Amino acid sequence: MREKRRYLGKWELGCMVFHACLYKMFTAYPAQFFRISGSAAALTALYSGVVFLIVLFLILMLLRKFGGLSRLLAHGSTAHGAVRCLLAIYWLFGLVYALQSFLYVLHHISYMRSPDWFLILFFLIGAGVTALCGAKAVYRMHSLMVPLIGTAAIVIAILGLKYAEPLYLTPILGSGAAAVFGTGLSTLFLYSDSVLILQLIPRCRKEVKPVRTVMIGASLAVLCNVVLMLLSAMSYPVAMEPYVSVLLYPLTKAAYFGKFWSRLDALYLLAFLVSAFLYGAMALHLFLLAVGERKGSFFGKRLAAGVLCLAVCMQLTGCYDGREVEESAYVIALGVDVDDHANRRYTFQLSNPLELGGSRDLESENSGAENTSGENQTVSNVTIAAEDFYMAQGKLKSYLSKMPELSHLKVIAFSKQAARAGILDQATLFYQNAQVRPSVNVCLVDSAQEFLNQVNPSLEESTARYYELLFQNRNTPYAPVTELREFVARAAEDGWDPVLPIANNEKLEGMGVFQDGVLVLEMDAESAMLYKLLSGEAREVTVHAGDTTYFMTGKHRMQIRTDPGGTPPKIAVKSRIRAYPADGGGQNDAAQLSAQLEEKMTEFLKDTLRSGADVLGIGAQLRTAFRTQAQWEAFSWREKQTEFDIFSQTTIQYEKME
Repeated sequence: MREKRRYLGKWELGCMVFHACLYKMFTAYPAQFFRISGSAAALTALYSGVVFLIVLFLILMLLRKFGGLSRLLAHGSTAHGAVRCLLAIYWLFGLVYALQSFLYVLHHISYMRSPDWFLILFFLIGAGVTALCGAKAVYRMHSLMVPLIGTAAIVIAILGLKYAEPLYLTPILGSGAAAVFGTGLSTLFLYSDSVLILQLIPRCRKEVKPVRTVMIGASLAVLCNVVLMLLSAMSYPVAMEPYVSVLLYPLTKAAYFGKFWSRLDALYLLAFLVSAFLYGAMALHLFLLAVGERKGSFFGKRLAAGVLCLAVCMQLTGCYDGREVEESAYVIALGVDVDDHANRRYTFQLSNPLELGGSRDLESENSGAENTSGENQTVSNVTIAAEDFYMAQGKLKSYLSKMPELSHLKVIAFSKQAARAGILDQATLFYQNAQVRPSVNVCLVDSAQEFLNQVNPSLEESTARYYELLFQNRNTPYAPVTELREFVARAAEDGWDPVLPIANNEKLEGMGVFQDGVLVLEMDAESAMLYKLLSGEAREVTVHAGDTTYFMTGKHRMQIRTDPGGTPPKIAVKSRIRAYPADGGGQNDAAQLSAQLEEKMTEFLKDTLRSGADVLGIGAQLRTAFRTQAQWEAFSWREKQTEFDIFSQTTIQYEKME
């Protein structure tokens, strides 16, 4: 082999191995871990990663002992033709996989209306031209772009900490040991490319130590994959897996850092696009190496860099199916009602440009649409009767001169009548909608249409801003704040039921308790306050005990201790609450306050469990004592939860107000 063809240094080789192991994590492949192992998906990822590193090390040792792939790939060897043919077939399928995953992800997260040929065109431009520019271009592009992709993966992992719930990792063995340690070996496909990428070792420079470099790159990739899988498993219960097409994407879609950066899903899109182009370029390059050698062009590196950047920029613009701001009608609130015959009515609240003012008449003789705008001149309300949401959305398009846009949706309001009939299917549908953010707030109202009609904020010019302030936790001491993703996750979770705030007269007060997406209990403002204290979400709620008024804050989440084998079985809910005497005095009436809270919290817990709901996740806590999902299901928590003797133990930490 001529020296001038040895372009591959240790940094380039390490980056290519790392990326070959990481790319599939950006696609729909991680869902395979959940399908196999259930709640033990992260354990399967760790197990398969360790097995892969052991196998990879053994392969490297064998190759070093017998001269590596140089002999097998050399012309004239007996295995030359067969080995090259197998490598060519594998990388051809790898290229097809890259293209399929590219189309699947983009169609599910951003480019729903773009035709396949349009996306394929830019994939070929970004990946194909880079590969055709030669080996040096492919290697250098990996060395430049892979660190950025790895950084994006780390940022996504950090964003996932916001929604991490360790209880979703239980039972620890999920579907069982056989699935985790047996069937789980099929997930080694995640790392298959890194083994066959060893055909690049003969192209390494002399100073490169292939074994060390490959093992470092592979180990870092395994660590990154395990962390990403762990955070994904802690962000979604197993039952939500069918609702999530690409696991990592919702972590960035739901992230929100005020007005500074509210669309962090662009970070995932950018990382995926660059990763897809590089993976496609690598697969095509290795395919070409398998079928025959090719010299790189003189300006290949610069041309490939320019083409790759151009292709990424073109994808991020979304020019094909893009719309101007003036062509869109932004829905800021959505209401769902049902009548006595279970027919649905959807109320779309559309934001009006401030300079236009007033509401538009959208009524049509045979349209089925109704203009229900009240005195609020910043919005227009349109109510449409339809069998499902997609039909209502389709009708809305025909009634407006603009295309309705859901990306700025702030709140979804369900009527109590709709909630009693069950809203999990509707909530799941909204969650799966690519335009709707998982962080959108959800509430319960008497009538969704009337609630949206009555909204007319006096202190805010923007109704959208009013919704943002209304659903901030510090502004709702007597009602919980529930996001769409939390509602769907809790409703799908076995052992943890969701709650929704009750909105009435432009305020949040009280809450509705759900089981399997069905409203089973309505609770007043005091009960909602107790729930927030127990869950650690309360901010300066007011409680009167004796002659003293206290401001209280839930310091941290409660601790639940269970004794299922007792007679009767017992559940103790322990909470710590910080209390500030309003008059700045001492601990007056302290004993009365503690006894009062324990009595009310105990009654609250009994009421919710009697209704069949578990709003504090007691079942999820109890589930940690079981090793497999089958054992937990055999325990039948839903049938036994009313048999437990439940009581509250409250510790008050008194502090003087500054």
